[in-house]
Amino acid sequence: MSSLNSAAEQRSLAAQNPQLAVARAGLTKTRLHDVVSSLAASDRTIEAALEKALLVADVPSPDVPSRKRKSSAPHPKRPAKPRYLVCQQCEADFDVTKNNPEACRWHPGECEPDYESDFWADHDENCHGIISTLRDEYPEGFIYDCCEEDGTSKGCEVGRHEAKSREGR
Repeated sequence: MSSLNSAAEQRSLAAQNPQLAVARAGLTKTRLHDVVSSLAASDRTIEAALEKALLVADVPSPDVPSRKRKSSAPHPKRPAKPRYLVCQQCEADFDVTKNNPEACRWHPGECEPDYESDFWADHDENCHGIISTLRDEYPEGFIYDCCEEDGTSKGCEVGRHEAKSREGR
């Protein structure tokens, strides 16, 4: 079993058992967590597969060449660390083994309504809603104060992902 199935492998598995694919797609995060935890607790093979997929022994630095191990499972004498974390800068999930100096794009500033453009000229908050709450729906009507780019901009800063602290999740 590979550590994570590729999209093609997932489609193939879904074609083999479409009912299971539908059931899996409808799971909440909480239910999925409960199912995975229960399966791992009841079967050492499943637990080992999850360890291989979700843990790494150490996080290799892209700047320093590392020796390749035959197994991607954590080394038994080193403390295992989560392979997937959430970035505090861009809010995305990321794979710590693929975190390179250009992996993350973010804005250090705030995204605020762009009242100086004509985008909101005909907007009536009593009828259409409060502008400050419409960022996801109309990102082009907002502007980042760090770079003056509109809300559709992917990020003016580039660097490595920075993991959120455990408390920040």
